[in-house]
Amino acid sequence: MKKISLILALLLVLIIPTGYSKVIKGVNIPGNYQYFGKNLVLNGTGFRKKFFIKVYIGALYLEQKTNDEKIVISAPTKVVKMHFLYKKVKSSQMKDTFKEGFEKINENLLKESAVQEFLNSVSFDVVKGDEVDLIIDKDMVTVLKNGNKIGDFKSQALADALIKIYVGEEPADSGLKEGLLGKE
Repeated sequence: MKKISLILALLLVLIIPTGYSKVIKGVNIPGNYQYFGKNLVLNGTGFRKKFFIKVYIGALYLEQKTNDEKIVISAPTKVVKMHFLYKKVKSSQMKDTFKEGFEKINENLLKESAVQEFLNSVSFDVVKGDEVDLIIDKDMVTVLKNGNKIGDFKSQALADALIKIYVGEEPADSGLKEGLLGKE
């Protein structure tokens, strides 16, 4: 009996993946995100659409899964990862999209120096296959493009506004919000 239990336990360890991931539109979405010793888990995924075009697959990583936007917004550490599907998004489009999101939340955000620095940092083109990570850790925002650091921005106002663009009351894309919250 002990041998059977041991064999079954061994099979479970071999069969159950530790780094769950899923594939969407040919893109591997990892089940975990490692950030300075923190293991964040995939909360949900969704498409960012513009005029019926799927621009990117968004993935939200948190310390613990939740479908409550208030818990996501108040979570100390969260990552929004964008896996671009569209052939090319120009730097001006990237910057304008974030600018519109900030204006929707609060026009005064654009007066913040950290918000302006962030907007200037996201002025880069992206092409199909590129990945952009927005790491929000308390009052620090780190931007990565294809794993390379673009910049760090220390601002609670920026950190709070950035996550609200995705899962706040008036998100940039309501379908993406539902997916990130794991509701789709």
